Amino acid sequence: MIKTTKTTKILNFILFAIGFILLSPFIIPKRSREKIIGFASSHFTGNIKYLYLEMTKYPNVKLFFVSGEKDEIKRVREYGFDARYYLDLKSIPLFLKTHAWVTSHGPNYIPFIGLARRIVPFLKWKHGSKWIDVWHGIAFVHTERGKMLRNYDLGFVPSEFFKEYYSREGGEKVAKILKIT
Repeated sequence: MIKTTKTTKILNFILFAIGFILLSPFIIPKRSREKIIGFASSHFTGNIKYLYLEMTKYPNVKLFFVSGEKDEIKRVREYGFDARYYLDLKSIPLFLKTHAWVTSHGPNYIPFIGLARRIVPFLKWKHGSKWIDVWHGIAFVHTERGKMLRNYDLGFVPSEFFKEYYSREGGEKVAKILKIT
């Protein structure tokens, strides 16, 4: 297991944030035949994994997985998939060109935005990308998922009941983006 200190993590984030902010005006997702899709989560499991595997069958799609867990990145790379650390300076151009981000537990591992939102909760900057949440959970506890989904373009729920449940918390915008699977 790779361990880093809290100070190292903070310094890495600051360095990454500076690079991200400085490069962002110059790197804009292009309308091209190849679509770039990032999958952001702590682990390559569940809906994230199975959607990623299904999408490998489609042409003109570049896929990559992002996590803050270095051991998980190593494991995913061993399977031959493109996996990147969410604070990787060399990956900033790819992160900024990404057309869509697929998450299963919120935007925490979307590079820069996930961490920056913890510091500035109202941050909604998506740099032209679409956000899709494929969360598999069924929760009756207060998860604040409805509020989180306000920043998303598409979200999945297992039934009409859960669509209404999360829409009450997230409002009319959330009701419009939720799809029953």
